[in-house]
Amino acid sequence: MSFKQSALWKAAFENGRVDATPDEQTRLASCYEGMRQRASALVAKIVGDLPHMTVHDVTHLDALWEMASIATGESFDLNPAEAFVFGGAILLHDAAMTLAAFPGGMAELREQTEWRDLHARYVASVPVGDTAAAKEAENRATADALRLLHAKQAENLPIISWMGPQKQPMFIIEDQHIRNFYGQKIGKIAYSHWWGIARVDEELSGTLGALPDVTNCTVDLLKVACLLRVANAMHLDQRRAPAFDFALVQPTGISADHWKFQERMAKPYVQTDSLVYTAQPPFEADAADAWWTAFDALQMVDRELRDVDRVLRDRQRKPLDVRRVEGVHSPSDLARTVETIGWVPVDSTVRVSDVPNIVGTLGGSKLYGDGTAAPIRELIQKGLDAITARRRLQ
Repeated sequence: MSFKQSALWKAAFENGRVDATPDEQTRLASCYEGMRQRASALVAKIVGDLPHMTVHDVTHLDALWEMASIATGESFDLNPAEAFVFGGAILLHDAAMTLAAFPGGMAELREQTEWRDLHARYVASVPVGDTAAAKEAENRATADALRLLHAKQAENLPIISWMGPQKQPMFIIEDQHIRNFYGQKIGKIAYSHWWGIARVDEELSGTLGALPDVTNCTVDLLKVACLLRVANAMHLDQRRAPAFDFALVQPTGISADHWKFQERMAKPYVQTDSLVYTAQPPFEADAADAWWTAFDALQMVDRELRDVDRVLRDRQRKPLDVRRVEGVHSPSDLARTVETIGWVPVDSTVRVSDVPNIVGTLGGSKLYGDGTAAPIRELIQKGLDAITARRRLQ
């Protein structure tokens, strides 16, 4: 499905409107298409720097128009200015997961505190004189830093430039008038997909006025930011994990589980106020890890939908058509649509109903005795465990 076939695109740029003229629609749509062309070249570099990631190219970006249209239904509207800002944030939200997003290249990335911290951690375990291991530590630091910094760097992408063949500065948004006015907000909304919902509510609850000589439309920043984070979370289908790409890349670990579950997923559909995900073929027993990864991912989508619904209602904005994901609060419920074969997912989460009684029975002096050394020992051990866990995680 082309992004131009989505309901949101057509309503903003193709259908007749009372708040915008055809010329205004055409100018903003043309500016978006030029921006998309340059962003496409940038996101095409991601696979070279982060080959184990699921697809983050322009097909993913275009699909977010469709995801947003599914979430909003037919009664929700973006005016041309809001659609341009929304589309711009779509194009840039993941675009910095490549070294090409840093015009200064590796030298610029090395200046980032995050890269230096990661490199110091990884190189600390490299034997002296082992140049191959040292290079591997640097590459690992670079990949992790790109993932860690991509949202933050996305905020800068609309306003930074790259040097062209004639030594001319080249920007993602070519139209200087539009870039100067909308660029900062596009970058901030792109960055916001990485924030908690409370920060989105706090920093993006205002309205941007109309840009003279371009449009009469204002931009509801909160509406656009909420729509971006929902659309991005929702896109978990086969387009993000083509089977042949998996065969070429051979991802491992949690990356492989993400590929394996998304490769089976269909596009979600709406049932009353719920988003319903289905998958085929069913998950066999040896794909159980991938199924549980899907379960976790769909719970994340559910949290985003519920958070966005609460914020939009609290701020007296029009809510989305969908408010939750069907079946995600029980593995057995989700298995009705994201099916398994040969095994049954069981919720084995331990739940404690009487916390004071458990603590009184198993904690305190009954566990440690009355000696003063026990709490000190536990503090030291907990600190060591936390440091070790963080090193392994990062």
